Amino acid sequence: MITDSIQSCISVIKQKQDVLRNKQSYEDYQKALASLSKECHSLGGSLDTLDSIEKYKISNSPLLNNGLKTELLNAIDQCGEALANGQLSKEAIQVFGSHTKQLQRELTASWKMCAGHYAEGVTGYLGIIQGFTDNPKEVDELRTRIGNLANGDPTPTAAKKLSADVTQANAIISKFSLKPEIEAFLQKVAAKRATVSDLSPEVLNWLSDQKLLEKLKLSF
Repeated sequence: MITDSIQSCISVIKQKQDVLRNKQSYEDYQKALASLSKECHSLGGSLDTLDSIEKYKISNSPLLNNGLKTELLNAIDQCGEALANGQLSKEAIQVFGSHTKQLQRELTASWKMCAGHYAEGVTGYLGIIQGFTDNPKEVDELRTRIGNLANGDPTPTAAKKLSADVTQANAIISKFSLKPEIEAFLQKVAAKRATVSDLSPEVLNWLSDQKLLEKLKLSF
């Protein structure tokens, strides 16, 4: 009688332990799935950004190196196989996550370089000519916006806006014929170092052609 009671108690305890183990396994698996979903979302965002950078020709070369690309593909295959077999582990996701984070770091560093190079020419010219445009304030805001985008975080939206703003800047710049002598003069104007002696015949003719003579001011 006592033996039966003890065996019955042990059986109940074992069943409880099995239930708890199954529950813990289920919870761990759900956490693993949530982590995998998060990493996939992060990777998707990075890949969308890379596609946008290529689409808008902000970089002249691919930003995803072959080594990291191979590591990402291998990690995706391993997670996919483990998911299909119901054996998705935290370790596999950590490996996958380390590669997605590496991609984010490299993408951010590459964006700073390629977006900065893409924007530096137009921002420099806008700084030179903005005082001679019809809307200096708007040109200055455009120049600031381009700089902020190039120095900000890489996203598909940032790539699209940077492309649009640089196109707008080029449209403004195209109205000004910046020959070397003209550019040198405007650089001095922007730096507030221009003098009457810098008003050569070529500069005066250019200012007249652009209807900018009335915008010149003299000071001592």
